[in-house]
Amino acid sequence: DAAGVIGSPPDDAEATTADPTRSTSYVPPLEDELALTEKTLRKNPKGYGSWHHRRWTVERLAATDAKEATLRREMALISQMLDVDDRNFHCWNYRRFVVSLMDGGGAIDEAELEYTTRKIELNFSNYSAWHSRTKVLPRVSDLTKEALDREYELVQQAFFTEPEDQSGWIYHRWLTAQTLMGARDGRGDEAGAMETLRREAGLCRELSEMEPSSKWPVVTRARLVRATGTEGGRIEAGEEFVKLASLDPMRVGYYC
Repeated sequence: DAAGVIGSPPDDAEATTADPTRSTSYVPPLEDELALTEKTLRKNPKGYGSWHHRRWTVERLAATDAKEATLRREMALISQMLDVDDRNFHCWNYRRFVVSLMDGGGAIDEAELEYTTRKIELNFSNYSAWHSRTKVLPRVSDLTKEALDREYELVQQAFFTEPEDQSGWIYHRWLTAQTLMGARDGRGDEAGAMETLRREAGLCRELSEMEPSSKWPVVTRARLVRATGTEGGRIEAGEEFVKLASLDPMRVGYYC
């Protein structure tokens, strides 16, 4: 019964996973399941079983007249939990699931993009927010050079504030991949992509001079100049990888 489950460890997947044969036409028991999983998640916000069962429950409520109220309540709960732990990737994954059930199309996606912006600006180390941005941005933008340049400007704020934090650098690598793909699929052109790579490589050099002990601007610059596909870029990349051997000796075999 519910009392027995609450008394068990909150991340007990077997205890909190619903019977898939249970009828979904009777709403009150589903509301009870939401109350139950909210209690377990407040005890353990990273319990896989609780998140899985809550998702199962909401999927069924979304097929009833209670859909709108349920999703509105879920978004409020998610926002509360992310205010407590803004990097909880379970909660971010669940947020994307709830958003996928909502009606509103582009307006919802725009709101979600703005939400990730707020979370990132509050904490540049929020890797979960950066990751969520990679999911929502392609839905609100054609990822043109102009759109990507705005993203480069955002992530540069993270670099120059916290150069040792990898979250922004990983997002930057994703942006670079979008730039190169755009040159191939017609969203951009080869000349524009090369301009972006050179610009970003220059910023990495500038940051490396300011933070000589930081490996991230060095490894990123190496990847950028190598991606130009030129002989000069290949030579420069080799020089940067040699620097990395002294900056990060534990991974020398990876770099050289």
